Amino acid sequence: MNNSTEQIWQIPPQPINQILEAAPPPQIRISPDRQWMVELEQSQLVPIALLAEEEVAVAGFRLNPQTNGPARHNTYYSMRIKAVDSPENVKTIQLPENPRIGYVKWSDDSQKLAFTLTQETGLELWVLHITDGTIQQLTKPVLNAAYGTPYRWLDNETLICKFVSTSRGEVPRKSKAPTGPLIQENLGSKKPTRTYTNLLKNAHDEALFEYYLTSTLEKITLEGNRTQLISSSLISEAIPSPDSNFILISSIKKPFSYQVPAARFPKQIYVIDNHGKQIYQVANLPLDEERSIKFDAVRKGRRRTSWRSDEKATLTWVEALDEGDPSIEVPYRDALFNLAAPFTSTATQLWKSEYRFNSIVWGKPDTAIAYEKWYDTRRSRTWRIYPNNPETPPKLLFDRSFEDKYNAPGTPITKVGDYGYKVLRFAYDGQSIYLSGRGASPDGVYPFLDSLNLETQETQRLWQCQDPYYEQIFALLDDEAQSLITVRQSKTEPPNLMRISRNNHEQKILTDYQDPAPQLAGIHKELVQYQRADGVQLS
Repeated sequence: MNNSTEQIWQIPPQPINQILEAAPPPQIRISPDRQWMVELEQSQLVPIALLAEEEVAVAGFRLNPQTNGPARHNTYYSMRIKAVDSPENVKTIQLPENPRIGYVKWSDDSQKLAFTLTQETGLELWVLHITDGTIQQLTKPVLNAAYGTPYRWLDNETLICKFVSTSRGEVPRKSKAPTGPLIQENLGSKKPTRTYTNLLKNAHDEALFEYYLTSTLEKITLEGNRTQLISSSLISEAIPSPDSNFILISSIKKPFSYQVPAARFPKQIYVIDNHGKQIYQVANLPLDEERSIKFDAVRKGRRRTSWRSDEKATLTWVEALDEGDPSIEVPYRDALFNLAAPFTSTATQLWKSEYRFNSIVWGKPDTAIAYEKWYDTRRSRTWRIYPNNPETPPKLLFDRSFEDKYNAPGTPITKVGDYGYKVLRFAYDGQSIYLSGRGASPDGVYPFLDSLNLETQETQRLWQCQDPYYEQIFALLDDEAQSLITVRQSKTEPPNLMRISRNNHEQKILTDYQDPAPQLAGIHKELVQYQRADGVQLS
């Protein structure tokens, strides 16, 4: 008879265990005014207990049924704060025992930092007050983070939150016997489709999808006062306008699909005021199930709806001019529109793209940087458009292959604008912007900072990484790009933040993270050659 004992997970001997468990460098979140740094520490390896938590797969994603949040949400376990001007003074924030920190967001005035703490039964909303380092619990574990962002700042004293519906009842139970056959039919046409995982499969999955995603939207003040804005519905996103007077709502509707994920379900997109009254319906999008499988295929109707970040309350969206089908030959693929509050006039067309619209960075009334791409030709073009003067012809800035990494011009650097949203950072001349690039070359990767004059289209190299370091731009601290924060590392030094002054070449270390695995410092490559027993030379 064999005696058996329960086996437990084995721990490797030192120093292997120390190397495996060494935490990566903290994640840094700099405040909008560039005065404060928050360091968030995260484990290198996901705990087995987290991997073992129950999961529910619905509509292309997985959620945690106990927390009503995302499955395997690898959170932070520690939070420290320091001033950029005096990084030697570090304050560790005292949090509840075994914290699981997530969804960290600064307020526009840089005086508060909101975050969630994951408990066994859900996500709580907390706020850190920067000046005195105190924390405040705003809610019990009732946030709904199953799909989309669970909360956002409305203004510096108020947040909007998706809360788990209190009237949803018990979790739907799966019937032991199917209530009827599952029928899917193709009415004679060829409909190739992409393959997705975790899709809905039956009525029970649909019930679970509705159960976990149903939310109410409420305002909550820092005093804890709550006001309901929207009753129970499948809210995916709620985004305040830059002036905080309106909220852009995106919600999911039936019929659901067993062929595509939730992002392609029917959607209703509309605007409410900050009291919950519906002001304007942006789009009522049908199920997007029969989209072409070609790259650059998009859904019909208004898409990419958002707020212009350089104005108080102006909606912007894109509409396909080719029915979203890349195989249709048309002179223009997409059109960009905007519509200012109170949303009663006709939308203005700002730009038409010959390729598929990719993205836009707003700057000011006469400047936005727009991108278009086309996968089949690998072409990418960058334009300066004139949002408040759309009759002015756009100016082509770059026309290149997006596979050409050596000549990539970099991406525009932004700052927090007057209304709390990110906009282009301009130099004092009002015509030059800054580009941060990876700097790939035959000799290696050397990140750089350039200025680009939008009138003359001339670029000037302001800074570039130099051997023996690998160094990247992390933030600009002024409009003249004289003061920079970079992330620097080398073969022997771990990544750390540096503050660099370009005018006097002064450098100041902002963080002092040590090598998490010094035992590996002396390791080097060797080619081992040997002769096998049968005489064959191997290596």
